[in-house]
Amino acid sequence: MFKPVSFLALCLLPPIALTFSQSDSDDEAWLDSLLGSGGEESAEEGIPAEVPSLYDEFPELFGWEFNSSISSGVGWRDNPLYDATSTQDAVFAFAEVDALLMRPGLDERMEYVTLFYGDFRAYDGIEGLSGESFLILRSSAGRRMGNGLKATGALGFTRSTQAFNAAESDFETDVLMVSVSKPRVDLELERWFEGIGELRFDARHGRSLNSEEGQDFDETEAVLSLSRPISDLWEMAFEFERVWEGYDDRLSRDVADSLVDAPLLDTTTDRLEASFVYARDDGALRKTTTAFAYESEDDEVGDYYERSRWILSETLRFSLGKGRLDARLRYTETDYKHRLAGGEDASERRADRSFSTTLAAFYPLRESVELFARFEYAEKRSNVEFFSYETQGLSVGISWNDVIGQ
Repeated sequence: MFKPVSFLALCLLPPIALTFSQSDSDDEAWLDSLLGSGGEESAEEGIPAEVPSLYDEFPELFGWEFNSSISSGVGWRDNPLYDATSTQDAVFAFAEVDALLMRPGLDERMEYVTLFYGDFRAYDGIEGLSGESFLILRSSAGRRMGNGLKATGALGFTRSTQAFNAAESDFETDVLMVSVSKPRVDLELERWFEGIGELRFDARHGRSLNSEEGQDFDETEAVLSLSRPISDLWEMAFEFERVWEGYDDRLSRDVADSLVDAPLLDTTTDRLEASFVYARDDGALRKTTTAFAYESEDDEVGDYYERSRWILSETLRFSLGKGRLDARLRYTETDYKHRLAGGEDASERRADRSFSTTLAAFYPLRESVELFARFEYAEKRSNVEFFSYETQGLSVGISWNDVIGQ
């Protein structure tokens, strides 16, 4: 029986590059410090005549930049199939590839960014479990308008392949490999408002393509966010997201051993999140990110998928001599308003509690080469026993940065 556990919620995602907002006045002060005050404007694009010399003197500020890293190693994972009663474990070899190609924009010049991330794992120890993978590819082009508004268009693609135990008995294992691909298109608008912060709106549309027949659906997202610095060390952000899942092209779907008309499956999810970031360049504690989020999912018709969810997460980065330590903790409470748990109490509704943590230590061996060790733990406790699990893993490896060059 298929167990719908999200690969994204249980695997450590790669570090995501953080972009901090900067006001137009800060940009002008920065350029003035390089150019000096005064200076005639060139006939081309109305910029100071000294600017062309910056391209020659500081090409890294305006030219193409490429960064890449490769990590590889070995590891061990307990219960890689996320079973409620499994005692199986497996060893694996892994490789992670991370690459970023970009050309920064200047004034009204176009900005181009392309990023790729790949995580590949090959398992040994469980029959039928060969490997899992996760891929991200995104390419965008953006431009800042004369009124300070920046518009960006992007094409994205993600694909995950994960193994599940499809056996109907607790005494056997039937590995099922499930792949989910998600192509999508994004439109992003952002602008800095003095005294308020950076206001951003994202509109996204894509399609979820499942290797299991009859599981595809359309997905549309709208995100409105506001971020601003509180002090030299603190930044806060607030975000509202709405997600629509549509199944108009599907006539029916098997839900709880019965066919349900597709319109009954359409759902809307609202998410509110507040996050606070603390960052500094000295001391043992270099960075913390604290986030609180609330989600509410509702069926367009009916109440089978109606649920509420609270999420608390904390990310920490420590500097330890030459090395560093990253820690991530996440706690989630999910309550289904109408879905019965099926226990002795006929009125009891399904409720899930999840906790996960990741600890990663890094130590430089030489320039651009790091040795790392990573520990992962996740558990889910549900009053529907089928959805409960506990898993943990340990991996060690080496990471090479700027493999191809910069």
